[in-house]
Amino acid sequence: MLDQPPFVAFRIQQVSGLPKKARTFDTSVASYELIGFTDHYGSQYGGHYVAKMKFGSNVWYECSDQTIRPMTTNISDSTRIGMMLYRNKSYQL
Repeated sequence: MLDQPPFVAFRIQQVSGLPKKARTFDTSVASYELIGFTDHYGSQYGGHYVAKMKFGSNVWYECSDQTIRPMTTNISDSTRIGMMLYRNKSYQL
């Protein structure tokens, strides 16, 4: 039984880029790692949201409406991040 939830999601005001310090965070009893986030392409008046998810040790995929493909850019290059999903490192899928 975990003392902390296996997953934590944060809805944030859209930020540009993903700083390295946002990739993990620790509480007094658990350590979390970033496993997914939303990204927005376009302007504030229109555009497209995609999900970016981590599978395995460090392989990131971009999940759009009809396609899932390996990312060809660094996650730090993401344009407008709006939601972030973290996994408790003690939780095994």
